[in-house]
Amino acid sequence: TTTTTTTTITEHGGNTYHSSSSSSSSSQGHSGEAIALPSEHQYTNAATGQGCYPMDDIEYNNIIAQIEEETFSSDQIETAKQISKVKCLNAMQIKGILMLFDHDSDRLEYATFAYPYCSDPDNYYQLNPAFSFDSTVKELKEAIGQ
Repeated sequence: TTTTTTTTITEHGGNTYHSSSSSSSSSQGHSGEAIALPSEHQYTNAATGQGCYPMDDIEYNNIIAQIEEETFSSDQIETAKQISKVKCLNAMQIKGILMLFDHDSDRLEYATFAYPYCSDPDNYYQLNPAFSFDSTVKELKEAIGQ
């Protein structure tokens, strides 16, 4: 059995990205060639220092449902913040959570909070269409230092 592991570490936008891929010659296809195991990408966020893997659609949909179950917007925001601290969310997933809130002020509060926990902060511009007013987009950019 031969196992090969390659790890690439990249610093980007305040986060460290670890990409690892492994292959093992113990699994063999019909023609005798080694079958490579799937690559996995782990993100380490600057805010938490913790590693995490991107969330799949099922888990993300469960999180959306959990936030939607809250009756009051303040409870929705608090639940979203709790989730952001422990889950690996990308910019588009954060945008999806923003769309659950009715008011720009709530969206701004959450977007500002979630920024340090975002796995791809360079894509945070994708949140801009979630806001009703250009002035709110400007406030977000100022709050996150962009």
